[in-house]
Amino acid sequence: NYKSTVDALPHFLDQKNVDLFTRHQIFSITEMHSRYEILMENYCKTISIEAQTMLEMVHREIIPAVCAYQKDLSSTASLKQGLAADLNCSLEKMVLANLSRLSAELYQNALSLERELMEAKTQEDLHSQAQAYRSNVLTAMQEVRNVADQLETITGKDYWPFPTYSDLLYSV
Repeated sequence: NYKSTVDALPHFLDQKNVDLFTRHQIFSITEMHSRYEILMENYCKTISIEAQTMLEMVHREIIPAVCAYQKDLSSTASLKQGLAADLNCSLEKMVLANLSRLSAELYQNALSLERELMEAKTQEDLHSQAQAYRSNVLTAMQEVRNVADQLETITGKDYWPFPTYSDLLYSV
């Protein structure tokens, strides 16, 4: 069992498989090579579209939402301090520190994903391009996802731009 499409697809062109398909006149050798290339190109295009969509969601939705929430928390802490200097603002400060750290990490991970995506697109042959998408782009996407998931749990519900996991689970 192979762990990924990129690992499995090259075996479509193994000699025993080519012999089987040509002997039964299912595909010619040329058709098998064409199918292999089409499947690998589809794999690369699919991962590329998913990565670009993720980057758009991060830059246009998540980061602005988290920044708006940080702004309102900062205003709340500032107003509390202005009202009475002895009012405790530790909650706001801790949440802000966490949001600030995670949003910076999300931004850095998104930049890393952009670099990996550009690097994958510059690969010369199709197999190394698919390997770059599998090994580097998918890993970078997972890093973005991990931080975004953490931000989702601490960003106010009214600020978060997408349905939360609980919305999806309990809205039926």
